[in-house]
Amino acid sequence: MDKKIAETLVNEFERKVRIVRPDKKLFFDVLVSADVPESSRFYEFLPDEKQYVQEAGRYHHLSLRRVLRNANAKDYQLSQWKKNI
Repeated sequence: MDKKIAETLVNEFERKVRIVRPDKKLFFDVLVSADVPESSRFYEFLPDEKQYVQEAGRYHHLSLRRVLRNANAKDYQLSQWKKNI
């Protein structure tokens, strides 16, 4: 993936996540290493890299699983159930 696009995505990810601060370098590297060829597919899977954080006796893990990458993604919404997971 293009570095400029990866940087934009990581910045937006950081802006959306409220529980812990994402490791920008980890997620930037995941995105840059992702192969996202031209295609009509709705998304591409990303390598399974996770950030683990321990905070006040709790453990959190953050990961990026997919990149939505076409015009269909503009109005894409996760169900409330999936958001909670």
